[in-house]
Amino acid sequence: MAKGKRVLSDIFETLFRVLKFQLFYNLFFFRHRSRVEIPKRVMRNFRWKILLLLPVHLIPLGVTLAMILLNTVGIYIGAELAGPSGDYDAVKLGAIQFAAKIHELFMQGSLSVAVIDIVRRELVSGEGVPFGALCAALGHDLTWLYSKELWGSVKAKYQRPIRKVRLILLIVVGIALSNTVGPSTAILMRPQSGTWPVGGTCKTVGIAHRSGCPSDGWGVIGDNYLSFWSSTNVTSSMIDKWYLGSHAALRLAGPGQRSGFYRQKGSVTRLPMANLAEPLGNVATHWLRAASTRNSRFQYREDVVFGIKNATQPIVEVLCHANGYETKDDYDRILVPGPGSRCSGNGHTWSLRSYRESDVMEQIWKRHSDDNITSPTLQFVDFSEAGNQRLRNASLGVFITLPASSATGKKVLGCSVDARWSNSTMTSSIKTNIRTVSNDEPPDFNDYGICAGHDGLKKIHISPGWANYLNPTLRNMSSDVFQHLAIAASLDPIWNYEEVPGNQSEWYKVNNEEWDTVIIAPYFEALLASLIANGLSLNYATATLQGYTKDDSVSRLLPRHSFGHRYDTIYQLPPGTNTSTMSEYKVHVDIEGYAYILSGTAVILSTIILSLYVVFVLGYIALLWTFRQYSTSWDSMSELTALAVQSPETSVLKNTTAGIYTSSIYSNKVQVVKRRCQNGDLKLALHFSDGGDSPKESEKVVTGEYYH
Repeated sequence: MAKGKRVLSDIFETLFRVLKFQLFYNLFFFRHRSRVEIPKRVMRNFRWKILLLLPVHLIPLGVTLAMILLNTVGIYIGAELAGPSGDYDAVKLGAIQFAAKIHELFMQGSLSVAVIDIVRRELVSGEGVPFGALCAALGHDLTWLYSKELWGSVKAKYQRPIRKVRLILLIVVGIALSNTVGPSTAILMRPQSGTWPVGGTCKTVGIAHRSGCPSDGWGVIGDNYLSFWSSTNVTSSMIDKWYLGSHAALRLAGPGQRSGFYRQKGSVTRLPMANLAEPLGNVATHWLRAASTRNSRFQYREDVVFGIKNATQPIVEVLCHANGYETKDDYDRILVPGPGSRCSGNGHTWSLRSYRESDVMEQIWKRHSDDNITSPTLQFVDFSEAGNQRLRNASLGVFITLPASSATGKKVLGCSVDARWSNSTMTSSIKTNIRTVSNDEPPDFNDYGICAGHDGLKKIHISPGWANYLNPTLRNMSSDVFQHLAIAASLDPIWNYEEVPGNQSEWYKVNNEEWDTVIIAPYFEALLASLIANGLSLNYATATLQGYTKDDSVSRLLPRHSFGHRYDTIYQLPPGTNTSTMSEYKVHVDIEGYAYILSGTAVILSTIILSLYVVFVLGYIALLWTFRQYSTSWDSMSELTALAVQSPETSVLKNTTAGIYTSSIYSNKVQVVKRRCQNGDLKLALHFSDGGDSPKESEKVVTGEYYH
């Protein structure tokens, strides 16, 4: 073969061998290669040919660096992945997983080449390799990390122990990386779907004055919540959310009833504050404008969520008990559920207590005994001066008098109200151009009601005078708000009871001596809880955003980098503004969709693992360039087996042909030495060092020398 063709063949042989494509090399040079094996060199000393070894490392290394950079810097993709629009995300994610598998194979090949070369250098020119570590580089077997081969390698004796430690450590790291880079690249290459921080601001809410009607919005309670009760019965699943509309947002209420199939321990309602819901919509408008002008990627979002942490929300729990009296002589007390002072492990503890205040009792008895009253009446009472400590724990007392026309007969419902302020995160979601505002639910809210999460909620004392604003008499109507809402809830058959044959009302299908307390009371409880919670949520309802927007408000709303919350204020207060009646809140903005972002334990660990791979491979490339030598020998188990078969028999491996049970065998060092045959040819063999027996200087492998 001509010299030029020999050089070209040598280049292609090295390149294809490193890339594990030697079969293609054999097919490509089929006409020009020998049909039999020819002598070969173990170590070669041409630096420029070392460049042929780099593609196996640079390709996976470049992809790895790109993925690390992509997740570290962060990039928002949008509601769906890049490519054809439509329901193709599953196909796109499948293609990404396939690409991740290909990348895994490239990285494992890169690590295999590096570890094999390090072991090969120790075999040829170092102190040798422990027998237990000889084949470890070829298999990537994770079980080697807890095998007797590793333990035997650790016990091997070296003149320079640091070489042994370095060799074993490199093999361990190489095996560990080979088994972890696959899952890591699959995690980093696949974009995450979730909610990501994309800015925020600080806003100041000022209370202009303290007036306001707490009964505003009561009609919405009847339309959006209570009106559904007409189609329910004792086995129904009750409504779990309803909305209060306004010009800027829909506030989401979270009710919980003591009725229906899925019963809770108390009738509870929680509701976002109106004075925070309205300004939240104002911030949303500014952010949407900023996103459309400064970051086009945010326009392809799935949804945007604006939130205020540590926002206050009222939580109101009501529990009632029905009392029935025939004569005034029996009318010496009213039994009322009294809330405990603390929450127990099972939630709020309630127990029946006696209420005996004479003045209030007299008023209730008059209504109770007046046959001309045909509608239920409502009376708010201050329990703070009640004789019973349990009742003094209540925020407010309520008595509901049912008329004689009721299906239950004359009844008085004694109710206790436990109202508290709860810290929560208020969020406003923008989707299909509808803005909804809600509060996060306390943990175990459905099981423990007002005691959910912790017992540190601030108690609200409600005066009867303020509570009366919740129930004004309706103009041009003969009813008040409470009576109107009860009719909206289809509770009027209770007091407009007529025994008509075939009447199908649920209220008198039940035949139980306590059916009025068990069945009817929870409906009145839920009505009261929603009415009071709505009034509390309208506290300081006239509070508004203070200040005017700054000129650079657009840039202040968006994150400084790709992701992150930002709390630079976009509102400027006029000089000399009195801030004593103002409160500052931080609004954070989060966007939903696909993104590459360094977030989550799995992503962070995967980034660390792939970073270790980058350091490992770059260190090996530097080592390769420093020594100016390269080799492609013994990079497969079959080639190593051929070398072992042609090596002389050694007493070190006595009694091992059927297996090796002890770790001491693996402590013996192995080196590759050269031997001269009888015909003068040089060949290579494995040399086991037993008890410090080292090969002679003349037996060491020489760079550039050919061996048979």
